[in-house]
Amino acid sequence: MTIRARALSIGLVAALAASGCGAEESAKKAAGSAKNALDPVAQAAETTSSQKGGIAVTLKGGASVAGQDVPMEGSGVQDRAGKKGKFSFTTQVGGKSMKIDEVMVDQVIYMRSDLFSQLPGGKPWMKLDLRAAAAKQGIDLDALGNGATQDPTAALDYLKGAGTSKKVGTATINGTKTTQYHVDVDLRKAASKNSDPDAKKSVEKLIQTSGVQTLPVDVWVDDQHLVRREKVAYSADIKGEKTSFDFTIDLTKFGVDVDVKAPPADQVSDISDLLSQAGAVSGGASS
Repeated sequence: MTIRARALSIGLVAALAASGCGAEESAKKAAGSAKNALDPVAQAAETTSSQKGGIAVTLKGGASVAGQDVPMEGSGVQDRAGKKGKFSFTTQVGGKSMKIDEVMVDQVIYMRSDLFSQLPGGKPWMKLDLRAAAAKQGIDLDALGNGATQDPTAALDYLKGAGTSKKVGTATINGTKTTQYHVDVDLRKAASKNSDPDAKKSVEKLIQTSGVQTLPVDVWVDDQHLVRREKVAYSADIKGEKTSFDFTIDLTKFGVDVDVKAPPADQVSDISDLLSQAGAVSGGASS
């Protein structure tokens, strides 16, 4: 795998993992209505969101990006109110096992791995600005209300207006008894309930870019109306590349401390700059 493809795979999968799978997060807070107030998933969203402090989570799943399978497994903590978090993941890229540490501040993800020392500049941290990346695709994360892009419970915020949940069954998750619900999230339906015209345009651009209009989301809720697990699995066509995602996020503990700071600027390379450099080198070699 080339440096360009490797960096893109790492950045894309890491961003999707931290964001609760990218596209599903992009309709956050797009809707909400009184008639859905009694929906069990809506209740769980409100109860989980009202918890004080950070949330400890584990994640397992992976993606297939540009024909490369990229598995991922890890854990971390997320502070909803402070829009920050940190995670450690183990993954495989190009047949090699590697660890990625992540720090998330607002809509910026910082990633550190031994692999990055091989990239131009040799700095230990790689930066991915989600707001800037979305803007290049014509998607305004701020218009979508996406203030906490890396929030593992963010999907629940817009599920309140995206459809009616259906009970699937019961299961014990990490020792806690839960009820499983399923919701098929129609992004256009969610966007239609938002009065902000920019949000609607951004959702349309998101649909055009990814080819995804409906997202299947499964949610496990305990007796205290707290979300204990979220699962999303779907496929998309991103810039002509077939891409699939399958992630399960467990919320294991509430009220934890989250001490997070962005790494020093002189220790960080921007993934957008690295990809531009890789593209320039590739283009020059082929000319």
